[in-house]
Amino acid sequence: MKPDPALEEHLDYTKTDERLIGIVSTLNARSPEHRVLLFTEDAGPAITADGLAIPYLMIDESWRRPPLATDDAKRIKELKREIEAYRAQEPRISIGTCESADGSNTIAATRKVATPLTQMEIGGVLAALKLKHALVTDFTPPSPSSTTDASGEVTKIEYSSPAEDDISKYRDVLYPQWIERCHAILSQLHHGRDEIEPPVMVRWPISNNGTRPASQVRLEFEAKGSLALRRIRTDDDEDSATGAPLRLPPTPPTTQFPPPPKPPSFQKQVTRISPPAEPKPKVTQGLDISKLMASGALGDNPRHIAEMSKMLGRLDTSAVSAAARLLQHDVFRTFSPDAFSGQASSETVSYRPLGTYIPDPHDPESFYYEDWPTTGIVKKGALTCDLWRH
Repeated sequence: MKPDPALEEHLDYTKTDERLIGIVSTLNARSPEHRVLLFTEDAGPAITADGLAIPYLMIDESWRRPPLATDDAKRIKELKREIEAYRAQEPRISIGTCESADGSNTIAATRKVATPLTQMEIGGVLAALKLKHALVTDFTPPSPSSTTDASGEVTKIEYSSPAEDDISKYRDVLYPQWIERCHAILSQLHHGRDEIEPPVMVRWPISNNGTRPASQVRLEFEAKGSLALRRIRTDDDEDSATGAPLRLPPTPPTTQFPPPPKPPSFQKQVTRISPPAEPKPKVTQGLDISKLMASGALGDNPRHIAEMSKMLGRLDTSAVSAAARLLQHDVFRTFSPDAFSGQASSETVSYRPLGTYIPDPHDPESFYYEDWPTTGIVKKGALTCDLWRH
C-alpha cells in the first residue's frame, strides 16, 4: 500500500514513521466503512498524525513485554530465592486479619451516657419532697397530761412553745438550705452514672509458621487516636507489691437526699409525785453450802433429802433433789488443775499448717505481660515469651 499522495507536501515519505502515517490516510480514504488507526508508542509520530487529523492509538504501558533480564538481574533473582529458602528455616511470625471486625473491617461500640434532669423534672421531685416533709408552721403546745402507774406514782407533763429564735432559724434558714441541697443533688445526679459498656475484645491470630521456634520473643501493642488498651484480668492476677490477689474498688454508695431538718421541739416539764412509802420486806438469808456438805445431806436417798429439807425450810422436795445432784457434779466436787490453767494434754493438741502462697513456676512457652499494669488503661503494652513453638 502506497502512502497518500495528497500529504506529500506535509510528510517526508523517506522516513518510516511519516510513511506509515500516509499509508493510514490512504486506507481510511479507500475503506470508509472501516476505521484505521496509527498504532504507536512514540510521541513524535503521534503528534504529527494529530496535526494532520490522522487517527492514532498509543500503546498502553502494561502491554509492553518485560525487558530482557541482564546477568545482574538473574543473579539478584537467584539470591532472592536463596534468602527465602533460608528464611523458611527460621521463625516466621504472621498476623492475620482482625477476627472481631465485620466485613467493612469495623468494630462498633455503643455508649450510653446519662442525661441531666430537666428543670421541670427537678421541680416535680422537689414538690414531692415538700409534700412529704412539709414545713412545720404550727407550734401550739399540746395540752398537759397526767398519768398514774401501778405503784401509785403520778406523772404530770406540761409543754411550752419553742423559743422564737429557734422557730425563725428552722423556718428561714434550715428548711431552705435543705431544699437547696436537694436541688444541687438532683442537678448533678447524672454525674458518674454513665452506663459502662462491655469491653471490646479485638482479636488477631498471630502464629509462628516457620520451621524453628522463636526465642526471646517480644510482641508490642500500640493504640493510636482515641483508643486505649486494657490488660485482660484473670483470677491469678496479684498485686506485685503485696502478693495479694487484686480486688476491684468498691461500688460507690447510692446517692441519697439529706434528712430534712427537725422542727424545734416543745419545752417539756415533767413532775412526778411519789406514792406513800411502804414497809420493806424481810430479806431472806442465804444458804451456806459448806454446812450442807458437812452435814452429809447431799445424797439422793430420802434420808439425806429430808435432812436437807429441814435446813432449807419449806422448799419443794424435787427442788432439794435437783440441788443435791447439782452439788455432786464434778465441776463442784473436784477441780482439775488443767481446767483452770487452760493447758491441754498432748492427745488433744492438733496442729494446722499455715497456708502459704506458692506461685506457679515460670513456663518458657507461655506469654507474660511486660511493663503492663494490671489496672488502668495504657497506649502501649508488650507480651514476652522465652520460646515460641512453630
